[in-house]
Amino acid sequence: MTLMELMVALAIMLLVTAVLMPSMDAAFMLQQRGAARRLALAFEALHDEAILRNRTYRIAFNLDDNTWKVEVADPDVAVFDNDKARLNFEANEKELLSKLKPEDQATYQKDHAAFAPPEGGEYDEVVHLPENSKFKSIFTPQREDPVTPRGEGSKRKKRDDPPDGEPLIVYSYVFANGSAEYTVVQIADATDDMDGFTITVDPLSGKVDFHDTLVDQKDMWRFLPDDGPRLEL
Repeated sequence: MTLMELMVALAIMLLVTAVLMPSMDAAFMLQQRGAARRLALAFEALHDEAILRNRTYRIAFNLDDNTWKVEVADPDVAVFDNDKARLNFEANEKELLSKLKPEDQATYQKDHAAFAPPEGGEYDEVVHLPENSKFKSIFTPQREDPVTPRGEGSKRKKRDDPPDGEPLIVYSYVFANGSAEYTVVQIADATDDMDGFTITVDPLSGKVDFHDTLVDQKDMWRFLPDDGPRLEL
């Protein structure tokens, strides 16, 4: 192969790369958008299911492996406003079960509602985000600040880490009366965490909004004044 032929081949390769790269980026963006849309639709579907079936649902977000799954329980299931209370309750339940006989364990678990995967349906399996996507942050009132993946950012608070090397999981609840936990989920590009999508869930109505950009949960309340109206007596 002559030098001229080599230069022509190289030029063709560069041209093909320049043409294909935007299409690959567009394909990755479509996958990421589809994953965010699917999560938004899941929140909407669970809102309707919770009311129709008189059940409490929750979505468990695993920030270690970028997955989420749906769990369901009776409407009177114990729900906690912070992770510490939930973990203490689960530890006490586990200790209590260990002291019961096997036959008594089954009876106790049947009488005491607990979250479990739904039987059948679209959301009975773990859902993985596309390889090019990740959970950038998830905010619920159970935490003071949005929870981010391990090791990301110097401002990340160690109190978000679970005990004993357990997976980093954040829960968002949808209740049988149609209300939900205020939730903000950011899904970002794995290589560029300034680009992505945001799903927000209204706490009173359970209404779900889909945003084509990354929206910080603090920005959602910027329309409110810093101080309330001053009353003169």
